[in-house]
Amino acid sequence: MKHYRYAGVALAAAALCACTQAGVDIEAERAALRAAADAYHASAEGMDMDGFAGSYTQDTLVIPPGEAVISGRDGARNMFAAVAEGPMVSIRFSNMIVDVAASGDMGYTLADGVASMRGADGSMAEEPMRDFHLWRKEDGAWKISLDIWNLAPTAEATSDAPVDPLTDALSAAWPGLAARVRVVDWEGNTLREGTTGYTCMPTPPILAGTAPMCMDEEWMEWADAWANKKPYAADSLGISYMLAGDEGASNIDPYAEGPTEDNEWIREGAHLMIVAPMELLEDYPTDPDNGGPYVMWDGSPYAHLMVPIGSREQ
Repeated sequence: MKHYRYAGVALAAAALCACTQAGVDIEAERAALRAAADAYHASAEGMDMDGFAGSYTQDTLVIPPGEAVISGRDGARNMFAAVAEGPMVSIRFSNMIVDVAASGDMGYTLADGVASMRGADGSMAEEPMRDFHLWRKEDGAWKISLDIWNLAPTAEATSDAPVDPLTDALSAAWPGLAARVRVVDWEGNTLREGTTGYTCMPTPPILAGTAPMCMDEEWMEWADAWANKKPYAADSLGISYMLAGDEGASNIDPYAEGPTEDNEWIREGAHLMIVAPMELLEDYPTDPDNGGPYVMWDGSPYAHLMVPIGSREQ
């Protein structure tokens, strides 16, 4: 098999159960959290110290890379003020992922950031980063209770570096899943036990790029059918995470091995994939450029919904 997104994924996993507490409007809370995070990013980008500090809980913890833990809202403010008055000229954020716990009072955001820094010699350089925030409700408002970030690897730094299969596999999952998921390599070896009902796998060894994925039980059945060209019909909803993106696939040919002039090859960024009974997919478009979810491999037994959540590499 040479289709890198799905090749050889005929392994077993348990089913996912997501239970939301009664009376909690998760979508409303997710929207409120996104608005709070957008306001925080706007404060950081505008160097608004009051708005920045006001986004944190009084007992927040800030964990800068390679430095001591900073405690409290005032500590967070002083940290940012020192950086803003020193080497950092500007900062911007993008590609934010937002999710909220079933209780509705805890959530997280994960965003890409780029800081423009001035060196001692006056030269400018950009430092890419990944910024993770754990949020909780405080007096009815979303506030940051834990702030962790690290520098994102550059293409030059990672091009020749060996990839740890466990780290690679977990890059497909959101943090809450990555903390507890089972990980299996392409030889069937268990790299880590898990308790979530999902199985994550690293990029296939035949691929030089990146395409790890995390699958539930329904997706495992789908993948076995696709890999062995067997009939398939979804009995229930299945969700797969590919938050690290992939190396590309034809939007119309389930077994295309590379791009051609007419096979609608697309290299997707971070995304979810959903399988469901076919009647649930009928109303979705098949155009990957429609601005929202789209059906891939429409008309085949392996049709599924692609849900982009990150930017595509141009």
